[in-house]
This record gives sequence, C-alpha cells and structure tokens, in this order.
Amino acid sequence: MVRIELTDRNLIDLCAATQLALGAHALAAPDNFMDVNFGPKLSHPGRVLAPPELTRWNGATMVTLGAMGLAARNGLTPEGKRRWFQTGGVASAACAALSAADTLRGRKRKSVGWTHAGALATIAGLKLWRGFKRNNSRVKAEI
Repeated sequence: MVRIELTDRNLIDLCAATQLALGAHALAAPDNFMDVNFGPKLSHPGRVLAPPELTRWNGATMVTLGAMGLAARNGLTPEGKRRWFQTGGVASAACAALSAADTLRGRKRKSVGWTHAGALATIAGLKLWRGFKRNNSRVKAEI
C-alpha cells in the first residue's frame, strides 16, 4: 500500500515543483517550450510576437516563484500559510482560466491547453481549500 498524506508543506512542495519544472523548460529551451504549447511558428502567426527572450523571462519568473515557495515553506506562520494558499489559489485559478480561454480560441494546442487548465484548476482548488479551511488537520489516504 502506498500512503499519501497531504500536508501544507507537501502542497507547497508540489506547487513549487510544478512552477520550477515549467519555468526550467521555458528558460532552457524557449523555442521547444513554445512548440509544445502553441505549435510551430509557421502554423501559429501569434508566435512571431513572442520572441525567445520573452519566453525566457516568463521561465525566469516561474522559476523564481517556485524557488520562493520552497524557501518560504518552513518559515511561514499559520496565518502566512493561509494567505499564501489563498492568493496562490486565486492566481492558479486565473492561470487555469487563461489556459482554457487560449485553448478555446485555438491559440494553444488542445492536448496541452486542456491538460494545463485541468492541472492548474486542481492546484487552485487544493490551495483554496487549504487557505480557507478552519482547522489544520491532515488528509490521509491509502492506495
């Protein structure tokens, strides 16, 4: 049996890891990142407006946010964690909505866009749940 425990720290680690992974991809290989998310330049005219430097800055921002999450996970007060989850949940929900909107408009590849939207919506839900719950209980599950 695999034992899964969702604590505040585990959720912060999960969120930081996803931001670090996406950011590292955009930072290290901006053209590949854009190809994966939006398709080749020839088939996506909007890609001309997003040079590799802009994609790298986006990646640097995501890596910074992930690193800040890892740095803050042990030093936050209980009220600080609640605020971190609340604001992070709203921001993740906005990113999920943006990914869904881009996918619906045909600006983002459907397979990647819907996957990102679903993953970000799940993370947003978990963050908001942890940010607005009353007690500091842990959720445990055995699979």
